[in-house]
Amino acid sequence: MDESSRGPLFVALDGALIRTSTLCESLCGVLANEPRSIWRLLWTLRQGPTRFKAALARIWLPDARVLPYNSELLQYLRSQRAAGRRIYLATGATHRLATHIANYLQLFDGVIASDEACAQVGDRKLEAIRALAKSSDFSYVGSRRGDLRIWEAAAAGIVVGGPNSLTERVTHVCRIEHTLATTPVRASTYLRAIRVHQWVKNLLLFLPVLPVLTRANSEQLTAVTLGFLAFCLCSSSFYIVNDLLDLQADRIHLSKRRRPFASGELSIPQGFVLAFFLLIGGLGLASVISMRFTAIAGLYLLLTAMYSFGLKRIVLVDVLTLAGLYTVRVCAGAAAARVPLSFWILGFSMSLFVSLAFVKRYAEVCALKQRGEQWIAGRGYHASDLELIQMFGVCSGMISVLILGFYIEQSAAQLAFRHPIVLGLLCPLLLYWVCRVWMHAHRGIMDDDPTVFAIRDRISRYLVLVAGVIVAAAAF
Repeated sequence: MDESSRGPLFVALDGALIRTSTLCESLCGVLANEPRSIWRLLWTLRQGPTRFKAALARIWLPDARVLPYNSELLQYLRSQRAAGRRIYLATGATHRLATHIANYLQLFDGVIASDEACAQVGDRKLEAIRALAKSSDFSYVGSRRGDLRIWEAAAAGIVVGGPNSLTERVTHVCRIEHTLATTPVRASTYLRAIRVHQWVKNLLLFLPVLPVLTRANSEQLTAVTLGFLAFCLCSSSFYIVNDLLDLQADRIHLSKRRRPFASGELSIPQGFVLAFFLLIGGLGLASVISMRFTAIAGLYLLLTAMYSFGLKRIVLVDVLTLAGLYTVRVCAGAAAARVPLSFWILGFSMSLFVSLAFVKRYAEVCALKQRGEQWIAGRGYHASDLELIQMFGVCSGMISVLILGFYIEQSAAQLAFRHPIVLGLLCPLLLYWVCRVWMHAHRGIMDDDPTVFAIRDRISRYLVLVAGVIVAAAAF
C-alpha cells in the first residue's frame, strides 16, 4: 500500500516519542534551576492539574534539542513523512511544551495538546484525533494502558516500550502496524545508576584506622565496615538525585549523556524511589553504629544536598565542597572506630582531594575548549580558566605530599607505627601518582572523574598495592 494512502498517524509524546516524562523533566528542571518557584507551583496545584502543568511550562521547558528521543521510532516516522503520510503529535502535555518539541523536530502536520481549560487525555484526546482524522482510519503510537481506548478506535497501532501484556491487549483490539523492539532494563543499568564504582571513595573511612592498625579490635573494624556500607548507600542515593537535577547538562556532556537517567534507560520516578530507599537504608545502618557517626553522615548528606542544589554552580566553592565531602568520610571513619582524628590526616586528605576535584573540573574545561565552547553548562567555569585550574590543582597535590612527609617526622607517627621510617616510601609514590594524574589531564586523556581513572588505570592499581605493602611493613 502507498504510504500516502494510509490514514494519519498520531504519536504520543511521553514514553513513546521520548523515553521520559515531560512533566517529570520539567519538575526536575524547576528543582535544579528555579527552586524558589516551587511554592508558586504548589499553589497552582490547588487549581487543578491542567493549571499546574501550564504554570510549570511557563517557568521551565526542557531543551528539545537534547531530550532522549526514541531513535527507532523517529526513523520510522521520518520514513512515513517522506512517503507523504500525515503525522500528528497527540499528547496530554501543555500546548506550549508540545509545540516547542514539534517545532524542533519539524516532523508533524499538527499538534493535539492540553491547555489551561482542557486536558487532552482519554476520551477528549480521542475526540480530537477523530476530528483531525475526519473520515479516514488512523493509526496510533503509544506506550501506556491509558491509551487502550484510543487503540480500540484505531485501525492500526504501534506500542512503544510497554510491557508484553500491553502489546497483547493492543493486538486484540487493532492491527499492529509496526513493531518496535523493547530493550529490558538490566541489573547492570541499576548498578550504573547508583555508581557502584564510586564506592571506592568510601574506603577513606578506613584511613583513620591505619595509625592504630596493630591495636584495632574486631568491634572497631566491624563498625567501620558498617560505616562503609552506610556511606555507600547514602552516597548512591545522592548520586541519583544529582543525576536527576543535572539531566539537561548531562545530555550535553560527551560521556555523561549515556547515564541511565539522561539517556532515558531509567525513568525519573524510578530514580526518586531508588534514591529514597537507598537513603533510608544508609541512615538505618548509620544509626546502628553511633549517634556521632549518624551526625557526621547527616553532615555529609547536607553538604551533598547543598552541592546538588546550588554549590556546584559556584566557582571554587564547588571544588572545596567536593574535597570536603571526601574529608567528611575520613571524619566518619574516625567516629565509627572511636579513634582520635589527627590534624595531619585532615590536612593531607583535604589537600589531596582539592587536587583531585580540580582534576575533575580541568578535564571538563579541557573537553569544553576542544569543542570550541566557552563555558560549562550548569557550572561557573570558562574555557579561559584552564591554566588557572591546573595551577591550583597541581599546587594542592604537591602540598599533600609535603604534609605526608611532615607527618612521618612527627611523634604521632612514631607512636602509631613500629617502623615509621618505612612510611617515607609513600612520598615518592604519591608524588608520582599526582604527577601522573595531572599529566594525563594535561594531555586530554583523563576521564572526567579521577576515581574512574584510578580504578581503570593499571599503574594506579599497582601503586595502591605497593602502598598497602608499605603501610603493613611500617605497622608490623
